[in-house]
Amino acid sequence: MGVRVLLTVLFLFVMAFADHVKYGDGYYYVEIEKGTFSQVNKAFDTITCDKGWEILSTIDTQKIAHTKAYKTYLIFKSDYMIDGVELWKNFTFIMPVKVNIYTRGTKVVISVEDIISKAEVLFKKKEHRFRELLRKIENDIYDILNNTADSFTKKRLNAYEGISF
Repeated sequence: MGVRVLLTVLFLFVMAFADHVKYGDGYYYVEIEKGTFSQVNKAFDTITCDKGWEILSTIDTQKIAHTKAYKTYLIFKSDYMIDGVELWKNFTFIMPVKVNIYTRGTKVVISVEDIISKAEVLFKKKEHRFRELLRKIENDIYDILNNTADSFTKKRLNAYEGISF
């Protein structure tokens, strides 16, 4: 009986912190089922700015690709840019980071390029400080993707909600 309770608690804990981010073809991405293209764009803009990132450029790719809903963003964070250029003069090959938002069927997809893989190809040195910086950037991007997806999913109860005394 104790094992069953422990497994149930563990399952509920894991589900409370569900991760929406997937990986494929050199991109981290989330698929959002409940939200329009414009709603997802707006949420992404807000969350990105709240995390201290700036949108350097917005490319309305729909005009080029002749699709109804497709945007490409170039985003960066000043602190990361300054630190990166100090460590590697060609850091601008990695940042700004490219983000694509588009529709696939009934879902809106946000994809962000994998900067660590890109850096490994371009930057051959295995410097610890550089890897730490890349991990910070990756974690921020991961949070932006998860937070954007979270804003379109039904909120789960935390451990104290739903309990009445």
